[in-house]
Amino acid sequence: MELNERERKITEELEILIPKHLVGYKYLKSAILLAIDSERIDLKNDIYVKVANEYAASSIREVESRIKTAIESGFAKKIGNFEDFFGRQYINCCSPARFIKAFVKKFSP
Repeated sequence: MELNERERKITEELEILIPKHLVGYKYLKSAILLAIDSERIDLKNDIYVKVANEYAASSIREVESRIKTAIESGFAKKIGNFEDFFGRQYINCCSPARFIKAFVKKFSP
C-alpha cells in the first residue's frame, strides 16, 4: 500500500473512531504512522518522544494522556464503531498501546 494511500485509510478509520477536534487525535494519528514505520514499537522511549517533538508538547506524559483521553472519548461516544473495527476484542483496545498496535497490525505493509 502506498504511503499516501495508507495514511488516507488510517485517517478515515480514525475519524470514525476518535473525535477529530481533540488534540489527542493528531497525536494518535502521528503515533500510528510512526509505529507502522518502526521495526519495534516502543511507545514511551521512541514514538511518544517523536510525537512530543513534532507538536512541541511539554512531555511524553502529555502525549500519552491526550491519546488516552481521545481513545476513551471515542469509545464512550462511538462504542459500536469500536466493535466494528476491533471485533470482539474491542473492550481491550482502550489502552493507547493496544489501540496503536491494532492499527499497526491492520495497516502494516
